[in-house]
Amino acid sequence: MYEYNPPPYFDLIGSIVWSLAEELARARRRRLQRIPVPRGKTLRPGPSTPCWNLLVANVEPLLRRRGAKALLAREVGLNRGRMTDFFVRRTAMPDAERLLRLLEWYAWRLAEDRQRLLFRNGAPTPTPPDRQVAKVTKHPTNVRITNIR
Repeated sequence: MYEYNPPPYFDLIGSIVWSLAEELARARRRRLQRIPVPRGKTLRPGPSTPCWNLLVANVEPLLRRRGAKALLAREVGLNRGRMTDFFVRRTAMPDAERLLRLLEWYAWRLAEDRQRLLFRNGAPTPTPPDRQVAKVTKHPTNVRITNIR
């Protein structure tokens, strides 16, 4: 075939382009690396936790009364100092189980306050449904349960 001489700077330009391509690939790999997720670390309250901030803002008025935080701490199963960390200092958040208990307590308090407000306004309080007592009658072949009102 045909033989030709490469240009004088062909090897130099090729090595520069090759090293530049390697450097770009290395930079791309660094940029695409996943940010390591800190395992086992507790999420701290702040601007990145809007749901927690909303819950704290809604629960805080319910804790103004003397002893309310202590009662909530007893209900949730933590000590009073931890409640202060959650709602006054805002430096900590509860774990999932305690958060569910806290939400349950909050829902109960809202229902209780709504009931109290209805009672003050003169609206009739809803009467609880008749308590159903089960009477068990034993027959030779089966057990029959009937409701007594």
